[in-house]
Amino acid sequence: MYMKNFSRLVAIVTLVLAVGFTARADRHVDVSQLPAEAQSFIKKHYASVNICECEQDNGYFDVELKNGVDMAFDAKGKLLKLEAGNKKISQAILKEILPAKIYTELSTRNLLNKVEEIEFNQSNVKIETSEWFKDEYRFDLDGNLISVTD
Repeated sequence: MYMKNFSRLVAIVTLVLAVGFTARADRHVDVSQLPAEAQSFIKKHYASVNICECEQDNGYFDVELKNGVDMAFDAKGKLLKLEAGNKKISQAILKEILPAKIYTELSTRNLLNKVEEIEFNQSNVKIETSEWFKDEYRFDLDGNLISVTD
C-alpha cells in the first residue's frame, strides 16, 4: 500500500514539475515596446503586414506576423531569427542582414530564392533552404561555410 501511494506521489510531483518547467514565461507586449532597431526592421520590410503577436521573454522579443513570418530580436533589437513561414525571405532582406561573404556564397549556389529561415547564433549563422537534398547551411561568423546537411 505504501509503495502504491508513494508511486502516485512521485508521478504527481513529476507531472507538476514537468508542467512548471515547460510553462512559458512570455508576456504579451505592444509593438511600441520593441527596441527601436526591431521596430525599424519591421516597418522597413513588413509595413503592410499586420502583427499577430508580440511577446517578451527574458529580454528577448518574439514577433509573429499575420502572413506567417516569425522573428526574434534581442533586448537591443538585433535580429536573431527570421522564419518566412510558407514563403521565402526576400533577396533585399538577405542582402541587408547577411554578411557579404554569406550572401555571395548563397548567390553562387543559386539559393537566394530558396531561403526560408535564418538564425544568428553566438558562433555561427544557420540558414535553412527549400532544397530537398541539402537544406541547412551553417557559416561561421566570418562568413565561411562550415557545414551542409539535410
